[in-house]
Amino acid sequence: MRIIRIAFVAICLSGLVGFSTPNRPEPSEVLREAERDHDEGRYAEALEKHIWFFDNALKYESSLYGVRLSFALGDWVLLAKKYPPALEALEEKASEAESKVRNDVDPYKSFNDFRSINKELGNEENTVSLFSWLDEENPDLARKVYRLARKSLVKEARYKLCNSYIDPDKEFQAYLRNFRDLKARESKEVAPGRVKEFRHNYFSYHSSLLVALLARNGRHAEADAISEMAMKEWNDEAFRVKLENARKGIMPAPW
Repeated sequence: MRIIRIAFVAICLSGLVGFSTPNRPEPSEVLREAERDHDEGRYAEALEKHIWFFDNALKYESSLYGVRLSFALGDWVLLAKKYPPALEALEEKASEAESKVRNDVDPYKSFNDFRSINKELGNEENTVSLFSWLDEENPDLARKVYRLARKSLVKEARYKLCNSYIDPDKEFQAYLRNFRDLKARESKEVAPGRVKEFRHNYFSYHSSLLVALLARNGRHAEADAISEMAMKEWNDEAFRVKLENARKGIMPAPW
C-alpha cells in the first residue's frame, strides 16, 4: 500500500494527475476549490490543487506569499490527517526545499518554504538542523535567514546558535519603527483598540525576546541597554516585569 501511495504522490508532483492549469489561472479560486474538494471527500483532487497552488500561486499573484505559507499549508496539513498521500507530498516539498537550500538555489525563499512546512507539521527540529548546517557551511546565508529560523531555534532552546546572528541595535530599531508606525495609524483605523493591542504585544514580545537572547549569551550590557531604551519608549508596569525577567534570561511566552 505504501508503494502505491508513493507512486501516486510522484505522479501528483509531476503534474500528470487530473488537474491542469486553467486558461486564466486564479490561484485564490484554486485554493477555494481545494477546500471544497476536501470538505466533500474528494481528497485526491484536493491534493492536486494544493500542489498546484504551492508551485504556481506566486507566478500569478505575488500578494499570496503569506497565504501560501500559512493558511494554504494549514489546510494541506488538515487534508494530510485524513489522506496519507497528502502528508507524503508535503514532506516531499520540504525535501525539495531543503535540497535547494543546500545547493544555493533561490535559498531564501527555499528556506522559508522549508521552515514553514516544518512549522505546520510540528517538525521544527528539522529547521534547526538545516540552520545548524548553514551555520557551519554558509554563515552568510545563515545570517540572511536567521530571522526566519529564530522561532524554531528558540523553541528548541538553541540560544547559543543564535548568538552570532543577533544584531541588537538593528533589530531593536526595526521593532521601534513598527511600534511608532502602528501608533500613528491607530486614529485612522476602524478598530483602533485592536491595533493598539497588537502593537503593544508585538513590541513587548520582540523586545523581551531580544533581551533574553542577549542575556542567555552573556551579553548583559547590551541586554540592559535594549531594556532601558524599550522602557523609555513604553513605560508600562507589565512590560517592565517582562523585561526584568528577560534580563535574567527568561524567555517570553510565545506570541
